[in-house]
Order: sequence, then C-alpha cells, then structure tokens
Amino acid sequence: RVPTSEFGKICYLTIQESLVPADKAQRRQGLHIEAPGLVMTDGKFHGHARMWGCGMVEAEADRDEDDRPGLPRVQGGLYMASNVANSCAVYNVLVKDPKAVVGHNGDLEHIRPLCGKPHMMRKNKLYWLTDKTPHESLPLNEETYRQFFRLVTSALSAWFPEHSTA
Repeated sequence: RVPTSEFGKICYLTIQESLVPADKAQRRQGLHIEAPGLVMTDGKFHGHARMWGCGMVEAEADRDEDDRPGLPRVQGGLYMASNVANSCAVYNVLVKDPKAVVGHNGDLEHIRPLCGKPHMMRKNKLYWLTDKTPHESLPLNEETYRQFFRLVTSALSAWFPEHSTA
C-alpha cells in the first residue's frame, strides 16, 4: 500500500505492455540501481544523495487493532510488478554510497559478484524497493506478452528519459 505521506503528491507511473521476443528483456537489462550517484551539470560531476524515489523502512512498526506488532512501514521508494514470473531479479542489497560504485545511469555490473543471489520476482506480486536496491530485467525463455508496472514515489530529483520514457 502506498503510504499516506504520498497522497496529494506527484508520483511517476510506468506501464509497459508488449510482446517480448524469446531471449530478450522487455526493460533495461544489466544489474543497476535507479540512483545514478554522479550527475554532470555545468561540465562537472556532482554526487547526489537522493535521486529516484529514495525509500526507507521504518523499523518502528505500528501496532494493529489487537495491539499486535504490525509490519514495518516503508517511505518513498519504487513499487514494481509484472505479470510474468522470473522476468526481473532484485537483490537483497542496499548501495549506501552510489557515487562511490555506480557506473553510467546506475550500472552495477562490475560489482555483480558482491551482490549475492538474486530474488526472482513472482508474477502478479507487488514489490517495494529503494532507488539504491540492485535489480535487472531478464531475458525471457520464450516469446511472451508481458505487462510491467512501476510507481516511483514523489522524492525525485532527476528524470532519465533514455530508460524511463517511451
């Protein structure tokens, strides 16, 4: 569920529906994060602490109506889903200092061995991640009609049309 702190704010929605050929990915392949770390402005590179939705988990969870501990709450971040299982992988990693390790547009291929085993996204399940959570779109084994959904919350300081806009 999107936190109430996002109500009334501008968020960024991506919906892509297409027939994906066998051995191709629908979205951006390669291990990456959404926070690019360094951005060039005025002919110089500048580090940016927050870029794309940010995201954090509040450890102090609310209690439910029966005074049982509730689930931790999330703030900001990205929500993603697909109707095709195993078409996207996410990693249980948080890149704390993107400007120290990311390549162009958040590329992390050079540190793939440090990220551990991927978690394959299940179909029709909504996932929450931060803009510093490594993930990747994967090639499909056979030609498949795929629907992809992404909601980026309001904490956005840069938009990258080359991989976010059709």
